[in-house]
This record gives sequence, C-alpha cells and structure tokens, in this order.
Amino acid sequence: MFSWSYRALAVEARRIFRLLSLSPGSDTSIPAAAALAGTGTEEMARLLEVLADVHLLDEVTPGGRYRFHDLLRAYSAECAEADESPADRAAARRRILTWYLHTADSADHLLVPGRLHAPLGPPPPHCDPLGFANYEQALAWCDAEHANLIAAAHVAAAEGYDDIAWKFPVALRGFFDVRRPFTDWRACARDGLAAARRAADRAGEAWTLSCLAAVHSEMGRFADALRCNREALEIYRETGDRRREGAALNNIGTDYLGLRRYSAALRCFQAVLENSRENGSKYGAGIALANLGYTYHQMERFDDAVAAYQQALGAYRELGYRQAEAHTLTDLGMTYRMASQLEAARSCYEQALDMHRQAGDRHGEAATHRDLGDLLHSTGATAEARESWRRALTLFLDLGDSRAEDVHKRLAKQITVR
Repeated sequence: MFSWSYRALAVEARRIFRLLSLSPGSDTSIPAAAALAGTGTEEMARLLEVLADVHLLDEVTPGGRYRFHDLLRAYSAECAEADESPADRAAARRRILTWYLHTADSADHLLVPGRLHAPLGPPPPHCDPLGFANYEQALAWCDAEHANLIAAAHVAAAEGYDDIAWKFPVALRGFFDVRRPFTDWRACARDGLAAARRAADRAGEAWTLSCLAAVHSEMGRFADALRCNREALEIYRETGDRRREGAALNNIGTDYLGLRRYSAALRCFQAVLENSRENGSKYGAGIALANLGYTYHQMERFDDAVAAYQQALGAYRELGYRQAEAHTLTDLGMTYRMASQLEAARSCYEQALDMHRQAGDRHGEAATHRDLGDLLHSTGATAEARESWRRALTLFLDLGDSRAEDVHKRLAKQITVR
C-alpha cells in the first residue's frame, strides 16, 4: 500500500520521502529537512505538505514539525537504500548532522556569552544553519530539538563522523548546564571523547575531556572530574593553547572546591584570573572572580568574597550572561547572610530569582528559593519561609532533583538553619 502512494509522487517528493529516513531523531522541522535535502525552506515546506496530504508523513504541529509512523520510516529507509547512491546518502547525512551542530553552536553563543567555542569550519554547500535573535529563542530551539540533538550526536559517533561527533558536547554545553539532563550529557561527552581519540585529534580530546569533567562535577564525582581536567590541562600545555589552559585550571580549581581543598583552589583561581586578564577574556575573568568569591566564603574571608563577587557580577552584566549572574547573586546572598547583613542577603536572593527565571534555569530557581527560605526562617519570618520552601520543593520534585528531600524535611520539621 505504501508503494502505491510513493510511486504516485512527483520525482522531488519521492526524493524527500527517501531522505527523511536519514534524519536523526523522531521528527523533523522544515529547516532541518531543507538542510538534509540541500534545498530551500519554502520548497521543503511545500514538499512536506505534499507528503502529509497523501499520509506518508504525519504533521505534528501545523506548518512546523513532521514525523513518520514507524512502518513508514522503515519503508523510507528501504527506498533510500535502493534509490539513493551511497555517496548521496552520506552527503545528506553530513549536511543534517552539520546543520544540527552549527545551529546548536549558534544557540550556545547566546546561552553562554563570551565562552570559547570549538572551531567548526564552514558548513557544506546548501546547508544553512539557523541563527537566533536572543537568549529565549536559543533556549526554546534547544528544548524543542533536545531529543534530535542527542540522536544526531549519537549517529555522528556511531557512523564515524568523528570530526562532528566530538564537537556536539562542546556546542551543547550551555544547554546541558541549564537543563542538566545528566544521562544525555554524560553519554554525549563519552561518545565525543571516543570520537576525538579515534580521529587522533588532541585538541578535540581536551575539549571533550573538559565536557566529561563538567558532568562528573555536577554529579558530585569530583575525583573523576579532576582526573579528566588534569588530562585536558596536559594537552593544552602540550599544544600551547594558553586560553584553554586557563579554562582547564579553572575547572581543576572547582574540583578542588568540591574536595574541600580550599588553598589549592585559591591558587588555581588566582592563576586563572591572571591568565584571563592576559588574554583579554572577560568571560574567563568573571568565572575566576566568582570562583574566588566562593573560595573566600568557604575560608570565612567574607569581605574578600563580597569584593570578588561584585567584580564577577560586573563582568557577567557586561557580557549579558544571565545564568552566571543569577548564580553569583545567590552566592553573594549567602555570603551577606553569613556576615549578618540580612537585608543585603535578601535583596541578592530576590534579584537572583528574577535572573534565574529570565534564564529559564529552574534548578537555580529552586535552590535560591530554598536558600531564601532558610534566610527568612532564621529571621523569624516563618510564613514567608514556608512559602519559599514550598516553591523550592515543587520545582525540585518537578525536576526529579534529589534536593527535594532536604526541603521536605525543612517543611516537616521547621528546622532552624544556620
């Protein structure tokens, strides 16, 4: 039955039907399909509508996204195998993988302003990656394409597109940082590292070691993170990449923080700050200053912590890096609280909540609600504290975050938090 509908199509519609089986993920957008086929978006929109009209493709959202029924995808793959040459199939696969990679990288420039990016090179002919006007557009695209991005990264690694595969975890770093899908993050980083090693790409190996270290660190596995970051540092020193060397030192410093080796962390962040100023990196300087602030806080050098945090905030505001600004405001609030400057602490927490919402960082919003609740409870504002904790609990539960249990205990016992 499928074959009758397929054979009745015009030549170009039949070609699109065949090629769509090469797209990673379960559905496709018009721009992605256009990149896959190497055609324009207007022409692609028309051809996808033709396929949907004869029920060879399901329209998921009007004029937007399309997907195959499972049996039709299998038939499409059979047709591609029979009627598309190996070279044409490989070219289409490279175009769509490259389109996803370049568009993800474009989004990451807005999610994490000022951060270094792996060099991608130009996309192939007839492959036109998307650009984004603002942070909200970039994050919304990543959310909509999350499953397809992970599928693209997996396909690139599995089918030997190693030059593309190792760059996916780098390009997705900002998105992973906001949404924290740990299983996908770790798998993508591991696949990328394996791809870089297969390609004997030392720079790629260092980049992906840093990505794998980041997910280890976020999961509290600081010794594993430290091992990866030290390997990356050796490669950057070997290749003479001073700016990335500074980034690796920063990551090692955060691992030392996780291991409570504060003096070692302090030395790392001071070196990173010097390196960033030498290289003119406002992003690197902001990160180093924020980490210095946190380290000074842990060492109970509260005045030094406040000064470092304030400088970090200035750098982040200049860059427009919302997520980092929000986290730094939360940390500054904690320092003010420990220094018994309670009104200043509350102001920081409230500003941080606003920034977390703007950045779409629900993990950060939940943690700040928890900390604000702790502050309010310590001042006797019990009703307000409970409301803030309830909001934190709702978010943590919705996110499947283990910190929900801690907040539940606060609500259940009305414990006094130092």
